[in-house]
Amino acid sequence: MARSVGIDLGTYNSAAAIALAPSKVVMVESKHGEQPDYYVKNFPSFVKFDHNGEKETVGKPAKDSLQGNPELVIWGVKRLVCLSYEEALREGEL
Repeated sequence: MARSVGIDLGTYNSAAAIALAPSKVVMVESKHGEQPDYYVKNFPSFVKFDHNGEKETVGKPAKDSLQGNPELVIWGVKRLVCLSYEEALREGEL
């Protein structure tokens, strides 16, 4: 049987599931999940870069570093999909 993967790319959190059989779907657990329920099954859509512009970490560790290094962390960019740079500026998104 072929397996299917479903991905929910939320603006601030993402989730994924695998269909193992017609009636069996398993949620993918985040490797950074710490709390039962919410953070185990959802992972934050955050990416932290170092000062050279190289990807440093993703998910919860990147989200946790947002307060100390906001200029190095990107998040919520999926809300800009389909907007041109000029449209994003005009709408106050950038």
